[in-house]
Amino acid sequence: MLKHAKSGLSTPLDVVAEAIAVPDLAPPAIQQSAESLRQKIEARLIEMRDEANRNNSAAVLADCLTFQLALYIVDYGAVSCSHILKQLGSHVAEIHEYQIAQADAAAAKKQGVQPH
Repeated sequence: MLKHAKSGLSTPLDVVAEAIAVPDLAPPAIQQSAESLRQKIEARLIEMRDEANRNNSAAVLADCLTFQLALYIVDYGAVSCSHILKQLGSHVAEIHEYQIAQADAAAAKKQGVQPH
């Protein structure tokens, strides 16, 4: 059961699986630069994604992440939802374009075409 400290909200996980280790996210003693903090959070998220994949528990990770996003939206207001969805769409588009470029490069290489 997940609980939000402020509101007392909780949600059951729909999928029962081994627990995913969530790193301690205690606030740092000193203010970190935005880039340093971003790198630290991304590293932790990659670790959690890798662990979920190893345990075939992607649904558990997705449930936890989306619940945390919901808490963020409630805490910061409904307008934050549009910002989150806009950023999500941008990331999906970038990843999709990258995958298309990789596939095109692989196909060209297979046909013997040299990159520009």
